[in-house]
Amino acid sequence: VPYQDIVDTSKIKITFHDNVQSRAQALDIINEAAKRPFELDKAELVRVTVINEGGVVILSIIAHHIIADITSVDVIAKDLITTYSALTNGSKGDSIDLGRAQFLDYISLSADSKIKTKSQDISFWREYLKDAPNEITLPFDSPRGESHSHNSKQLHFELGKEHVNLVRNTAKSLSITPFILTYSVFNIVFAELCQQNDFLIGVPNANRHLPDSQDMVGFLANTLVLRSKVTQEQDFESYTLSLIHISE
Repeated sequence: VPYQDIVDTSKIKITFHDNVQSRAQALDIINEAAKRPFELDKAELVRVTVINEGGVVILSIIAHHIIADITSVDVIAKDLITTYSALTNGSKGDSIDLGRAQFLDYISLSADSKIKTKSQDISFWREYLKDAPNEITLPFDSPRGESHSHNSKQLHFELGKEHVNLVRNTAKSLSITPFILTYSVFNIVFAELCQQNDFLIGVPNANRHLPDSQDMVGFLANTLVLRSKVTQEQDFESYTLSLIHISE
């Protein structure tokens, strides 16, 4: 059975590329490193590449998501900037705190927390998901096959500054977060599209509520199941306000 093993120390190999002639060549080197599969039975789950492109130094860090979630990427970037600034200023006074909590500390704290709350969690989720629908009736353009291929595509789009400000201002006027507002809109559109007023949605969660976990590097993220119920009796504002509890 596969399991996660947390090693005490691990050597990180740094690959150097000198005399790279163009940005396109540099990107090819980075893409090659990113596309190469990791061997999960080995501790080498991060690749560091230093590229010298005509005097411009490019640092590439590629890590498997099993050791670093998206919040960890921000933490690593912040630590690199802090350390680089301290070194270029000839001072170590602003360097990062190497004695702060590590992922192993999180595992210990999380285990203690789970022991105390496991029975409560099970009772909550059993009641929360009682009689929940097993599928979403999306209007597919062709029948879903019996076997799953997991083939999919992504649709990328961006909200313009005007729409982003509209979301923020509307959320502020309702005293809710932008997430609750966009989640409400998603539910209403989804319910109309599926002709279904009760469905389950998976939402990623940073899961950094334990002490000292905000500046920790590791895979802490978790996916929560949110049960969405849309009724025609509620107007948009009252429906949105009814969802405030999910952020608590």
